[in-house]
Amino acid sequence: MKFDPRKPARTIRRNDGNLGMHGAMRWDERRRFSLPEFKRFGSFPDEFIFPGQFEDGIKQIGNCVPPLFMKAISGHVRQRILGK
Repeated sequence: MKFDPRKPARTIRRNDGNLGMHGAMRWDERRRFSLPEFKRFGSFPDEFIFPGQFEDGIKQIGNCVPPLFMKAISGHVRQRILGK
């Protein structure tokens, strides 16, 4: 499944780390995304390190709530719910 650079990135699934060519692919090249590219889709900083192999990192990204999304949720809860 090729990503469209003009649209938001699709959900990174935990099985996108499989080595076959069925997972998330670049729109301009015939290759899978690298782990640093997957980390950017998931809003992880470049210096963040996932332990294990490539597939382990993809599984962790696919199973998590992206950090920037969680930051927005927690800010909303703090302001709208806890702030009252």
